[in-house]
Amino acid sequence: MTATAVQKALANMLANGSDWEVAKTSVGGVYIQKMPASKSKGASLCVVVNPPNDRGDPSKRRGLYIRAQQDITFYKTAFSDAKMVEALGIVAEANGETLKKVSEEILITI
Repeated sequence: MTATAVQKALANMLANGSDWEVAKTSVGGVYIQKMPASKSKGASLCVVVNPPNDRGDPSKRRGLYIRAQQDITFYKTAFSDAKMVEALGIVAEANGETLKKVSEEILITI
């Protein structure tokens, strides 16, 4: 799909799609979701990152919602922080699970 076709499809989704409608993208685990209008602003689109299951569908009830460039900057900083990996290990241990050692190369870089 060309950039123009994608823009038209997203504009159509925003104008005519139902609230909370989800569209798959060509990137596995990345979706576009229509967010409903609120009292202070109109409806908008949001990128949702949710790891796919074996069938390619979202594996979690909720994913990571990204609405603006500032969100990406924040998540990039948080995911690259060594304390994040440490926190995940502590949570996994508390849940009775083991977390494999995560190397810097495996951490998400956006």
